[in-house]
Amino acid sequence: MLKKAQTQAKELLAQAKDQAALLAKAAEESSKKHSEKILAQAHEQILRETKEAEARIMKNVSRMAIDFLQKGLSELVSEKDQTEIMERAMKELQKKPN
Repeated sequence: MLKKAQTQAKELLAQAKDQAALLAKAAEESSKKHSEKILAQAHEQILRETKEAEARIMKNVSRMAIDFLQKGLSELVSEKDQTEIMERAMKELQKKPN
């Protein structure tokens, strides 16, 4: 009877170890999937924010170019010609996709 109890105790211990290993592996897999999901979301956010920043930069560069042209044109051409040139430049800028 003592031998039977000892055998059962060993079996229970082995089962407990196996179950603990399975639980640890499941927890590791779950953590890995969660980490991958967070990384994918972060990547998407970085791409989105980069695109938005690029659009803002292009808008600012265009504005600076227009200011530069306006200042330079005032010395070279009449006000009427400046207005016409600026209108054409604005139309061209609006045609280009961001």
